[in-house]
Amino acid sequence: MDVTEVGRTSDRDVPVVADTNAVAADAIVPINRIKPPTDFDGPVESGLSKMLVIGMGKQQGANIAHEWALDWSFRNMIPEITRVLLAELPIAGGIAILEGQYDDTSKIEGVPPSGFLDREQELLERAYEMLPTLPFSTLDVVVFDRQGKDISGQGIDTNVIGR
Repeated sequence: MDVTEVGRTSDRDVPVVADTNAVAADAIVPINRIKPPTDFDGPVESGLSKMLVIGMGKQQGANIAHEWALDWSFRNMIPEITRVLLAELPIAGGIAILEGQYDDTSKIEGVPPSGFLDREQELLERAYEMLPTLPFSTLDVVVFDRQGKDISGQGIDTNVIGR
């Protein structure tokens, strides 16, 4: 769980931390699925950048991110911290995974460090296109057979049900 401060954001002077072992590594290749999260939206959401900011930041990085998200929002914070990490760490590239509506892998793509934010944004748009939706425009009542943390952090994916 040890982390090292590798820089600070230019916008709000937020400390940027990364796993101490990763900082000492010759190369870092994050792997994550690109998907719409249930609790915020922005040009970069759940994907390679979030893996760098939250995942590689360990508990301390996640705490920093969630504390600053209240004031700054994930929409602005994740790209800003990602820029610092890309500049300061030996990130060789990333592997982005897109899933279809049945949770099957539909695309695996290597992304160079220079394309993390731009390409991830394009892949997120594609992930939204593949997201399942209810086949109705308006409903008064919906009864779901299953829900739970294994389906979504909220129990039911709010992107799917339109909330």
